[in-house]
Amino acid sequence: MKQYDVIILVDSGIGNAIEALYSVEYCMKNNKKVGIFLNKISQSFQNYLKECYGSEIILENLTNKKANYLLHSFTYQDSFELEYSHYFYIQPDFNSSKYKSETEQYLEIVKALFPSEFKSEALLYLQEDFSEKVKALQIETKFILYPGSTYPNAYKRWPHFDELILKLGEENVIVLGGNDDLNVDYSYIYPKYITRFFSQIILDNITFWRFLRKLNLLIPFSHNVNLKDKKYSFFNAFSWKELAAIFKRSKQFIGNDGGLSQLAGAAGARGLVIFGATSIEKNKAYNSNLKPISLNYECQPCQFAKLGILAKKFYINCPYQIKCLTNLKTDKILENL
Repeated sequence: MKQYDVIILVDSGIGNAIEALYSVEYCMKNNKKVGIFLNKISQSFQNYLKECYGSEIILENLTNKKANYLLHSFTYQDSFELEYSHYFYIQPDFNSSKYKSETEQYLEIVKALFPSEFKSEALLYLQEDFSEKVKALQIETKFILYPGSTYPNAYKRWPHFDELILKLGEENVIVLGGNDDLNVDYSYIYPKYITRFFSQIILDNITFWRFLRKLNLLIPFSHNVNLKDKKYSFFNAFSWKELAAIFKRSKQFIGNDGGLSQLAGAAGARGLVIFGATSIEKNKAYNSNLKPISLNYECQPCQFAKLGILAKKFYINCPYQIKCLTNLKTDKILENL
């Protein structure tokens, strides 16, 4: 039976993993034996983290593990059997996130358990590869753009990246992402005439959305498939180590709220993260040089069901045609760089 001072259970996505890793590093810097179990997170990213932290910290399973303190993220939904002495459940919500981001909520627990002055706005153990391939792009002179999101969360995608690229100049940008970021299966919104005549209860019904989609009555939203073949675009082109090197050295980063934006912040990037439906307070980067930008409409963030509207995965149920992103113009992005 392996004994740990702290074990953290997390799943869902890369961003959730990074938010928890700040507490892992805090424990490591205070000479505490810490482990983190990452469930439902891409195997390639887990393999990268094992290179950074070691398999004694990035746990492959919970068998024969014992923790003095167990931190259980709300994203971790599977059952588990783990012996522990003290239990903490972390569930950021509308009220708690007014005071602490998800990253800070993890950190406040381990800081209370193991007080010290250690603090870093970047993850210090992330390995990077400043490869010849990366060097050839002259990253230090480029704006790094992340126009995607995981495709079930298409409502996170700011729709004006084409215009931003024109204003920054194609020679000055690098566009990054994965194949999922180009998947537009769920990137369709209700037209205004539909949202005027149907209640939110109807708009929340995925069967209704699918029915209108089949009839071609929905409007495409933030379709970026045209970026795939651009000379400045690189989708699934770099290793995680190379991405860390790119984010650390780039002139500035501009991206949607998502896993790559969290990784950019953890690697030390400067720039902006664009927020619409999701909560700035909960999801903002711990790195203060990567700043959030938002229009702050009354209905934001619908991640927490403000005004009775709850953002949905696998379809977009917004009654306002995602005005929180559509009305966020390119000039406002440029003004805040």
